[in-house]
Amino acid sequence: MLCWSRSGGLPIDSSFKMAQRDARRRNSVRLPTGNMRQLFVNARWALSFTWNCNRLLTGALIAFYLVQSVVPAAQALATRGVIDSAMRQLAAGHLALGKMAPWLVFAFIATLSDGLIRLVQDYSSRRLEDDLNLELNSLILGHAGNLDVSFFEDPASQDVLYRARQNSAGNLSRFVTFVLGVISNLIQIISLLAIVVAIEPLILIVIVTAA
Repeated sequence: MLCWSRSGGLPIDSSFKMAQRDARRRNSVRLPTGNMRQLFVNARWALSFTWNCNRLLTGALIAFYLVQSVVPAAQALATRGVIDSAMRQLAAGHLALGKMAPWLVFAFIATLSDGLIRLVQDYSSRRLEDDLNLELNSLILGHAGNLDVSFFEDPASQDVLYRARQNSAGNLSRFVTFVLGVISNLIQIISLLAIVVAIEPLILIVIVTAA
């Protein structure tokens, strides 16, 4: 049987649940500083471990993500060059490609490189995951050989053993890819913003005012 609060018409149980939901909502809005700091620490460790595992593939993967981050800006710059050249050609009464040809070639190269980079990224990620799988399994087996038999029989260790069997190399590879993807997206935003400001400097005033 529900008890009713004196100040309102809601049951005490319902008001208690509503208070819990409000508390969870307030906590979800707050920025978890400790979690973000731990995320940076984990990202640094993951990149360092991957680099030591295979420097060639890791360096190539980083380079591909950096190049891919500036490809949209290059495509936008090429599009602007094609449009401006076409407007000048029409204003001069010329129907030939003229100055549009270099911009068209540049746009074609940027678009083609975007597709090729994605293919090479996928191949490099799979090759790197194989190397990480070999390295992690060697480390896990070497560490397991130094443990006592009682550790494997202890119920408290079952969670650690279960996570060790859940494709550790694949999880690490996906985490590294996620970190590189975030960095690539940040560079892409900055490069596109630079192109927009170069085309129309007044947009910077609008951005600063809106912020």
